[in-house]
Order: sequence, then C-alpha cells, then structure tokens
Amino acid sequence: MNTQQTSLASTGLHAPAANVTTTNTNTSVTANATSSTNTCAAANSTASTSVNTSATEQGNRDNTLNVTGPLHSGRSLSQGVDLKIKSKIWAEEYLDLGQLLFKSKIAKLQAVQGEDNSISFVQKEEKSYFKSMQQWTTAFHVFVAIYCEKLPMESPGLMKYMATIQKLSEDVGTKAALHYDEQFRLWRSENPNIMPWGKLNQELHSEALQMGLKSRLNADPTLKKQNQLFRAQQSKKGVCFSWNNNAGKCLRPNCNFQHVCRNCHGPHPRKLCKASSDTQKSNVQQRSKSEPTSAKNDKSK
Repeated sequence: MNTQQTSLASTGLHAPAANVTTTNTNTSVTANATSSTNTCAAANSTASTSVNTSATEQGNRDNTLNVTGPLHSGRSLSQGVDLKIKSKIWAEEYLDLGQLLFKSKIAKLQAVQGEDNSISFVQKEEKSYFKSMQQWTTAFHVFVAIYCEKLPMESPGLMKYMATIQKLSEDVGTKAALHYDEQFRLWRSENPNIMPWGKLNQELHSEALQMGLKSRLNADPTLKKQNQLFRAQQSKKGVCFSWNNNAGKCLRPNCNFQHVCRNCHGPHPRKLCKASSDTQKSNVQQRSKSEPTSAKNDKSK
C-alpha cells in the first residue's frame, strides 16, 4: 500500500497539478486577449463617434451658411429700379440718369392719335434736371452698381469717368460738366468700342471748357463788357470791302464776310453812312477854323 501510494504520489498527484497550472495560464491569456480586444473595439467606437460628431457639426455649419447667406447685409443701390431701365443700361443704350434718382416721380400720360384715328395714352418721358453735382453723383453711383452687375471689369474706367465729370464741374461749372456727360454717353451708345469710360474725349472736353468759360464771362459784368469790346474789334476785321465799295453789291459768290458798314456796322454800305458824312463835315470845319488868317486872305485874293 505504501509503495502504491508513493508511486501514485510521484506520478499521479503531480500530473493533475500541472494541468491546473496550464489551465490557469490559458485562462489568463484568453482574458488578456479579450480585454485587449474589447479595449480596441471601445477605442474604435469612440473614434468613430468622434468622426461622426465632427462630420455632423460640419454639416450643420454648411447648412447654416446656405440658409443665412453672406455674413454682411444691406440694401442694394439698384433697389427699386425697374428691370427695363436695367436692361437699357446693360445694352449700352442712352439713359437719362435722372430716372435713377427720381424713381418715385409720378409718370405723366399723353394722348397719341393713331393712323386709324384711335386715341391711346402713352407715358410721357420728361427729362430730369439735376440741381447740383451731388445729385448727379448719387444717380451715377446707382448707374455704376447696375452696370457692374454684368461688367464688373469696367469699374476702374467708370470711376475715372466720374472723376473727370467732377473735375469739370469744379473748373468750369456743373452745366458744362453735365453737357460732357450727356454727349459722351450719347456718343458711346452708338459705338461703345470707340468711347471707353476711362479715356478723356478731347473734342467734348473742349466744348465743355468753352461753354463753362462763356457762362462765367456772361455772369461777370466787367468780363462781359470786355468780351463785347473784343467781339466788336473782331467784327471789324470781318467786314466785306466788296460790299462796302460797290454800293451794297458783293462780287464774291460765297462771301464769308459781314455785309455791314465798315464805319458804324449799320445795315448799309460805307458810302451811304450818315455817321461817316457827318464826321467828314466836322473835320472840314475844324480844318477851316485852324487855318491862319493870312492863308484865308491869300485865297480871297
């Protein structure tokens, strides 16, 4: 019995102990693997949740931008302008800028008789007159806002054009400046390619300068009188000598000179001028009075 127990103790009892140890080791490895797997899965789940949350927030921001539009807000300068007027501007047609400033002006109707004697009423277009350069500038700002909706690259030229008009107004007056603007845009409506906004038109600019200077001369009494004297002197140079020397008959087929009296600028030739004959008589009388007495006696002898 002792021998068998010893044998069993040496063999059988130790074997089960080894099996238990192995089982514990496997269980530990399995538990670690399961724990690691669960940890990774949890980490992946957390990362996936974070990504989904970030994507959701980005989507919400995009939707918010799409709904609210731009961050800035404000009324457009072209607000309230009729689409027909805008179409004329985009088509490079001439437009009375007053229509952009006086948008609330009540339209007037006029009766028009047709070929079949029918009567119809159409809107009467009345030209709007600017009372100041500030009014024109306000209207032109609206014009630029509408024009640049289709042609934004023209904005530098339009700004230079506006500066030209304002400079003319400062130098020679608003009337001359508005004349340049009106004639420029009329000319441009016929051929926009030869009338760029940013280029000064010398012909129209000279006309505006002359108009402004003439207006200022007439406004100043002293300058006006000097101008009249200058014109009188110039007109003497333009008198027709042929008409004066031939009793009112001009021998030139196309005469460019004035058919007026060379002495008094009256409507008669020089030989029929009463002022000239009176002057000659007075000159003769003065010469006769100035002659010495001895000379008169010699003549009497």
